[in-house]
Amino acid sequence: PAQQDSARRAAAAVTQPVTQAPTGKPADPLGKLFAGRDRGQEQVITIESDLYVAEISTKGGVVKRWELKKYKTWDGKAVQLVDYKKNGDLSLLFASTEGRLINTHDLYFERGESGAVTRVITGNEEVDVKLVLSTTTGGRITKTLRFKNGEYGFNTDITFSRMGDVIANFEYQLVWESGLRYAEHNSIDESSFAAAYAYAGKELTEVDAPSAESKPQTNVSGVVDWVAARTKYFAFAIIPKEGTSDGCYLEGSHTAAPDKGAVEAYSIAVKMPFKGGQEEGGSFKIFFGPADISLLKSYGVGLDRIVGLGWTWLIRPISEYVMLPLLSALHYIAPNWGVVIILFSIIIKIVLHPLSRSSMRSMK
Repeated sequence: PAQQDSARRAAAAVTQPVTQAPTGKPADPLGKLFAGRDRGQEQVITIESDLYVAEISTKGGVVKRWELKKYKTWDGKAVQLVDYKKNGDLSLLFASTEGRLINTHDLYFERGESGAVTRVITGNEEVDVKLVLSTTTGGRITKTLRFKNGEYGFNTDITFSRMGDVIANFEYQLVWESGLRYAEHNSIDESSFAAAYAYAGKELTEVDAPSAESKPQTNVSGVVDWVAARTKYFAFAIIPKEGTSDGCYLEGSHTAAPDKGAVEAYSIAVKMPFKGGQEEGGSFKIFFGPADISLLKSYGVGLDRIVGLGWTWLIRPISEYVMLPLLSALHYIAPNWGVVIILFSIIIKIVLHPLSRSSMRSMK
């Protein structure tokens, strides 16, 4: 399957050869450590805040749906950013000591807390969703998703208990494999903005797949501040706790769509160290919402760098500190963006009039 192939490539730095049966097919791909964990009863937990409606599945412990309440698609439907065909995303990837590549996407977790499967949060309320995946040897992976009203995204804590004899190569990855679902009618236009990014050492790395022939991949070593994927108007980012990551992986794909369209999808993964302790883990902040520069900037980690505003040393400061504040001020006065654009054009004409007048005189 395409998703398994993507996962194998994303895990290039941690995988070991999978044991092959005489037929050439993987023999017991989960091994004994996770035997039977690919069977179970799926439960879906729904979280509704003022900003979104999210669905979390016990199959894989993944985000199955992320619907933004304040945004609409080109045909008036609510924006839903998770690819339906992938059955959710945000899974763990690691090599087991049996030489298997384990992707928790298709393994069944158990709920670690009681309570209703539908939670509505308002005001300053928070809610936790705790999911537990056990090994046959008594090891345990606990995935805790913490949602707070008023925020686009959530916090994720991963805890490994007694997993020293399960995880190999001293590394695991938190991965988002399927990119973001498009919200615009014109897929070509939306693809022109789609890309994946990593920010490490104050340097931005970008991966773009502009054609079907291009399948870019890149590995970044060392501490990573964040990884992200975006479309024209929306973005998804994984932000590990400061100083805890051990690298990242980015990969892009480009596929044809109806009516000569195109869809680009990006896999992103944060690599994390695993020391084999009795209990250890990692903490991450997940952003999942509009690619609004002020909102991205509020995270304080340079996430706003995914918004292209021109040359960093010249054009970007003008765009960020002059043009955008002016547009925001006009939008405060006139809620209709069409009117805002007209007013903005008039103001620019007035400001540039002395230069235009001088140019006309010179031409005469």
